[in-house]
Amino acid sequence: MSEQKLRETEESYRELYENAPNAYLSVGIDRIIKDCNKAAVKLLGYTKEELMKMKLLDMYYNSPDGKDKAKVMFQRFLKGERIQDEELQIKQKNGTPIWISLTVSPVRNLSGQLIETRSMIIDVDKRRKAEEKISGIAKFPSENPNPILRVDKEHILYSNKPAENLFKIVENDNLPSIIQEIVHKVIDTGISRITEIGVNNLTYSLDITPIKEEGYANIYGRDITEWKKLEENLRMNEELFRDFFENAAIGFHIFSPDRMIVGMNKYELDLLGYTREEIVDKKTYYDLIIPEQINQFEKHWDEILNIGFVNNLEYTLIHKDGHFINVLLNASAKFDRNGNLINTRGSIIDITVRGQAEQALRESKHNLGERVKELTCLYGLSKLFEKPDISIDEIFKGTLVLIPPAWQFPEVTCARINFDIKEFQTSNFKETKWKLFSRVILSEKVMEIEVYYLEDKPFLKEEEHLIYEIAQRLRVIIERKETEQELINTLENTKKLNRELQEFVYVASHDLQEPLRMVISFTQLIAKKLEDKLDDDTKEFINYAVDGATRMKNLINDLLSYSRVTTRGETFKKVNIKKVLEEVILNLQIKIKETGAKITYGEFPSLLADRTQILQLFQNLISNAIKFRSKENPLIHISVKRANQELIFSVEDNGIGIEKRFFDKIFIIFQRLHTRNEYPGTGIGLAICKKIIERLDGRIWVVSEVGKGTIFKFVIPIRK
Repeated sequence: MSEQKLRETEESYRELYENAPNAYLSVGIDRIIKDCNKAAVKLLGYTKEELMKMKLLDMYYNSPDGKDKAKVMFQRFLKGERIQDEELQIKQKNGTPIWISLTVSPVRNLSGQLIETRSMIIDVDKRRKAEEKISGIAKFPSENPNPILRVDKEHILYSNKPAENLFKIVENDNLPSIIQEIVHKVIDTGISRITEIGVNNLTYSLDITPIKEEGYANIYGRDITEWKKLEENLRMNEELFRDFFENAAIGFHIFSPDRMIVGMNKYELDLLGYTREEIVDKKTYYDLIIPEQINQFEKHWDEILNIGFVNNLEYTLIHKDGHFINVLLNASAKFDRNGNLINTRGSIIDITVRGQAEQALRESKHNLGERVKELTCLYGLSKLFEKPDISIDEIFKGTLVLIPPAWQFPEVTCARINFDIKEFQTSNFKETKWKLFSRVILSEKVMEIEVYYLEDKPFLKEEEHLIYEIAQRLRVIIERKETEQELINTLENTKKLNRELQEFVYVASHDLQEPLRMVISFTQLIAKKLEDKLDDDTKEFINYAVDGATRMKNLINDLLSYSRVTTRGETFKKVNIKKVLEEVILNLQIKIKETGAKITYGEFPSLLADRTQILQLFQNLISNAIKFRSKENPLIHISVKRANQELIFSVEDNGIGIEKRFFDKIFIIFQRLHTRNEYPGTGIGLAICKKIIERLDGRIWVVSEVGKGTIFKFVIPIRK
């Protein structure tokens, strides 16, 4: 796969090189052209085959700007210098001299040695001839498509249309700041310079030539945006190729035609134990393979030359310290256009490591399979435990079904579970000497799980852990099942006791009504019959008795009302809250008129509830709001809002308010915050409200501040 990516990277690089808009030549250190692209063929007029037999110096024009300048440039290049935008003349195939701009970059191998040059040639002949034509005249040619200017150190003296568009020039415009510094240097030194500028996302090359006697300079520009992009793409592809070669996770090497190692990446160097200096340009592959494989290497070398590649060849290499390394070799050949071998490239993989990895993978797959079986068993237990009505006996039987497949040899596995006095077995159960077991204590009962092999097989340590884990999970679920059963029994008993208590309260309250009526009636008859004969103290005592019996009667009635919330409740039906409020206001109209109370409310959704109890709920809350009023006329507002699947009701008043410490107390039966003389009543109204709302699975609370009114809020889930 890595060699394929390397090949794709090379092909991408080659395509960019071949189709570049500027001419490119690759020249060896012997000065012979090794390669060229289509643009070079077009510019120079030779065929590709003709160019690749020529020396570069053969094309330079024999003039002061020709071969002599070229030789000097080549010597500079051999010293390691990069040639940038040097202008000179060369001749085309038909003998025509043309001006070119030449940029030459070195290409080195991995050990840093110069192996060839890569030259980019740009045709500047039209520009140079245009400059020669306009030299000494004051007007620039308007027909030139490239920007042309004449400038002094402060102003633009002349400019053509492309220059005006580029620099946004108006008549007698000042020198653009972007070129001020370089223009000053050229005019001051009298030395021509070439510079690059970026304008409006475009890149221009500016050739600035001084006319020293006149104190100005000519500027000839050309758009090199596409060339810069191409240059960057070529540079990035070359860097990508080098980075990929050097940092690949497999070994890469390059052989010259004489089989000398001329390149080797870090992976292969590390694998063989050599430094780059010890092996590159110093050793052949004969030095690295065992003697027994030299003939094999010769055979494979011939195959590479004949068919261009070889694949999946096993070789034994010799490490620097003498130990052997088994590798798998793939190799391919690179030829020039004439079919001559340039080099061979090979990749190697350490198959010793691969063999170890394959063994580790087999073991890992086996272990993974065993872990999957164990997890399947534990998952099956979880699904078994999730069944809502499953009994303990069914749990044990289901566990015995899951155990054998989870063991390493299921076909010879059997199991037994003993719990208290009960015993559960697999159908093939038989006691043998090959046994695993785990024991736990459950509520003073012993549970033991036993797993047997029917023949001599080894148990895994993981299986010892698994039987322990099964036992612990069974312990938890059985304890939970027993706790759940106890809780169910307790709940049933509690419900039964509650029903009996509610019936008792109702019957007791009802049966107490008649004696109390008799006490009140006969006490009042005595007081009336003996009115003239009783002194004041006796009359007062009789009034106390009647008042006490009356209060007891009221308490019993309230207690009956409280018990009826759950014992005599009606079936839930759709309730129109607005009509309920209208009925409450009608029931309380006398109190409303006496106190000047004002009751307001908006729209309400229907509610699924006991209508009688909903009426009682609102009547108790509104009645309380009227009763516990301030000096101002009572203002009472009822509202509701929906939040998710709940209705939140509010009953707000401007009454006397409630201290925060009493917020919970007011909902307890028969709890009062005021004396009977201040506010009559038994203190059961809010307790009944709380019980009604709880029957609807809701909750009630109060928000209040003394002297600032009260808001009773209650939430009722929306029923469907």
